[in-house]
Formats: sequence, C-alpha cells, structure tokens
Amino acid sequence: MAHMDDDISDISECLIQRRRETLVSILSTAKPLHGRGFFRVNHSIVTSIIGAATTYIVVLVQFNISEKPLL
Repeated sequence: MAHMDDDISDISECLIQRRRETLVSILSTAKPLHGRGFFRVNHSIVTSIIGAATTYIVVLVQFNISEKPLL
C-alpha cells in the first residue's frame, strides 16, 4: 500500500510540474487580446471582471439566505 501511495505522489508531482510548464509556456507566448478593436483585454480588466462577478455572486447568496424563513 505504501508503494502505491509513493507512485500516486510521484504522478501528482509530475502532473503539477507539467501544469506549471504549460502555464509558463502559455503566458510567455500569449498574444494580446482585443475587444473587437474597442479595447485591450489586459490583467486589470480581467481582475475587474472577476471582482464584479464575485461581488454579484456574494450579493445573490446574501439575498437568498435572507429570504429563507427563520425557524
């Protein structure tokens, strides 16, 4: 059983390393994105979109919780 755990651990480490290499490759060769020529999609826009979506989800969850009757 311990041998099997070691094999799984080795495979996991190999997969993590491959993911890192792939991510570095993608980030280093990524072409800039444009919004149909109107704007550039950069890190600040992506961060803003993620922040807005997260805030929206939190508000929805809070309203959903507040609508449930208290026992």
